[in-house]
Amino acid sequence: MDLAAIATLFGARRPGHALPQGLYLDPNTLAFDMTAIFGESWLLAGFEAEVRAPGDYLSMMVGHWPILIVRGRDGEIRGFHNSCRHRGSVVCPPGNGSAARLTCPYHRWTYDLNGKLLAAGADAGRFRQGRSRAAADPSRDGRRGDVHLPVRDAA
Repeated sequence: MDLAAIATLFGARRPGHALPQGLYLDPNTLAFDMTAIFGESWLLAGFEAEVRAPGDYLSMMVGHWPILIVRGRDGEIRGFHNSCRHRGSVVCPPGNGSAARLTCPYHRWTYDLNGKLLAAGADAGRFRQGRSRAAADPSRDGRRGDVHLPVRDAA
């Protein structure tokens, strides 16, 4: 991402006029926006009422990232990158649904509702079990039922 090029475009803005066209079309500007806004800000991802029961999920794109919000068997709401550890396939289709386990449609890798890899088919011996990449633990506002999520890679 070339921040100097973005700064140059901002510097070309004339007072009283719209932003320069390049800020709307430049790939560097889009990359910056995706990282600075969608990659760092807490965003409204849904509502607790949309994931009432264990296994209920919301699947959506936030910027360039496929995100999955799931209510676990313990009642906790968790957020994950909606991609399989094996080949990166989207695990749950966009929208909402319910599942006892999260199963990748590509090679049937199966995850528990807390993100733990349960089964890896024929590849089971080559991959260690562990948690899926969490987008972050969602924040819930109990009074309003909002679920907010910062979209960033887990360290």
